[in-house]
Amino acid sequence: MPLDERYHGDLQGLNKAETAERLGKQSMHQWRRSFSVRPPEGESLEDTMNRTLPFFNNVF
Repeated sequence: MPLDERYHGDLQGLNKAETAERLGKQSMHQWRRSFSVRPPEGESLEDTMNRTLPFFNNVF
């Protein structure tokens, strides 16, 4: 199981301005502030938690 950072999918490597230009400010705001909304082809904070929490539960 990888412990990589949250994967932003199609938006990986873009800064905020580039992301807003590509998605629109409202869509960007929605996925950045949401727990369960995913960026295009990426993972939500919920996905990241579900992917990494088992590791920490087993180690600690």
